[in-house]
This record gives sequence, C-alpha cells and structure tokens, in this order.
Amino acid sequence: MISYLDSIAGAALGAAAMLVAGCGSRQEPPASTAAIEVSDAASAGAAVGKRVRVTGIARNAKLSAAVVAGDLVVYAVAHPSWPDGVAGKRVALDGVLEREQGTPARGPSGEIRAALEGPYLVVRAADYTVLP
Repeated sequence: MISYLDSIAGAALGAAAMLVAGCGSRQEPPASTAAIEVSDAASAGAAVGKRVRVTGIARNAKLSAAVVAGDLVVYAVAHPSWPDGVAGKRVALDGVLEREQGTPARGPSGEIRAALEGPYLVVRAADYTVLP
C-alpha cells in the first residue's frame, strides 16, 4: 500500500515540476503555423490550404459572414452572420483558407436561386478580431 501511495505522490510531484518548469517561459509557435497575410485575390490563390490572416471589412452574405478586402471575398462559414455591431467594421480573420466550388441551386422552374457559382474562398473554423 505504501509503494502505491509513493508512486502516486511521485507522479504528482513530477507533473507539478513539469508545470513549474513551463511557467514564465513563452514558446513561439513554429514558423509553419504562422498566418500568411492575404490582401487580394492573387495572394489568396497562392495561400489555399495554409493558415492565413485576411484583414478587411466584415460583411454579411447569404452563405455566411464574410470579409471583403478589395477584390477578395473570404467567407467565414463557421459564422452564419457577424454578431451585432461587427458588420461594417474592420476585422482580421484567421484560419486555414480553402477553395470551394459552387453550383447554382435551381428552383422548380429552373430559375437560379441564391447560390455561389464557380470557385470561392472559405475559412471554416475561423477566429476573428475587430480592429480599431
């Protein structure tokens, strides 16, 4: 019984020592996880599949919340729309950039309903910051 308690106490002390050793030290993320600044459609095309930061104006679209920066539109599909007070403000959107291919949804008479046609850019699990 004593050896069992000693092993639990030893494990707890070891875990505490690892926590203390990590306190006060700040590790920089590996360079591969740093976000690439994307500011236009050309730079976005080169960054598909990578972690990006898009800075622009928050807009609500039918698909989802979006960030518009010049000729670039990136949809933040994790957010159906921006919270109150965010739409129209300058934001930074961070996440992995993906290219989707949309096809128009057609109604019963063949009319095109609201849908994206052709390729478009999305960030699925997006973090955002409202900028001053």
